[in-house]
Amino acid sequence: MFDSGVGREAVEASERSLAALCSAFDPELLSGPDVAAVHASLARMAKLVDGALLLVARRVESSGTWRSGGHRSAAEQLASVQGRSTGSALAALATSRKLAGLAETTEALRSGVLSGEQAEAVADAASADPDAEAHLLRRAGRDSLPELREACRRTKAAADVDREATYRRLRAARCLRRSSDSSGGYHLHLATTADDGARIDAALAPVLDRHVAEARRGGRREPVEAYAADALVELVTAPPKGERRTRAAESKVIALVDVEALRRGSTQGQERCELAGVGPVPVSTVRAMLTDAFLALVVTDGVDVFSVAHTGRQVTAHQRTALEARGLRCEVP
Repeated sequence: MFDSGVGREAVEASERSLAALCSAFDPELLSGPDVAAVHASLARMAKLVDGALLLVARRVESSGTWRSGGHRSAAEQLASVQGRSTGSALAALATSRKLAGLAETTEALRSGVLSGEQAEAVADAASADPDAEAHLLRRAGRDSLPELREACRRTKAAADVDREATYRRLRAARCLRRSSDSSGGYHLHLATTADDGARIDAALAPVLDRHVAEARRGGRREPVEAYAADALVELVTAPPKGERRTRAAESKVIALVDVEALRRGSTQGQERCELAGVGPVPVSTVRAMLTDAFLALVVTDGVDVFSVAHTGRQVTAHQRTALEARGLRCEVP
């Protein structure tokens, strides 16, 4: 995107040209066939600018100009100038640092092939496993963003040589942030370990299902996120007392562990030890959860289900979990 001959003057000239274009741009004047082409062109332009912003972020940090501007950190300056949250600016800065050692990903950004979100996912995984960079970039060209993020998550997990240390770091960094916006809305952000997240999901799922079913019976259609918010409020503010919360089959955490990793006590290479739908955890975490009544343990041998273990469950629960672990849903209660 930039070479040694491109500096401040060239960038500011491009900004003026873009400002003039945007000022005169009226989408209502576009013909039907032109709309898609113009939208695609603007999207490519946005990717190019997003890429440049990612690349310059680490230079903002190393230059130290944020100090003279009265900011407490480079991330604070990035957030202020770009009109974004400090958290997202911190993530962009972390990605920018990682890009310094990823030539192929940097070139993909310079050419407008990657979006900022794609670059963040690829850089995070490729910095953990540089040999996977080219493969992940190919996936970025054909996969949806959720699919790419999942591939990157698996790549990073496989490259983690000390999952116990990673777990301890995540545990130490756990936090719950609460805030209000200018309209009076309430915001809640939780960051914690995968096993805590799995327990929350297991408790939330049946309550969410009930809210969705009740809404449908009443002819109401809202985003599932709205019903999830209702379910969480119910769980936190009005927990049932002295009664069973849900049926065992409805409240369940599924752990998938390779048989050799379970025997060894740790994973190696591409071996899996994860909570389905949540993320990787150390083998010791799954072992610690074995006494939980809602844990379903799926032991795999490569891609095949080796064994399914439940506490106090019937054979039908075994079958149900094997299906769910493979991404299927059993319709028979």
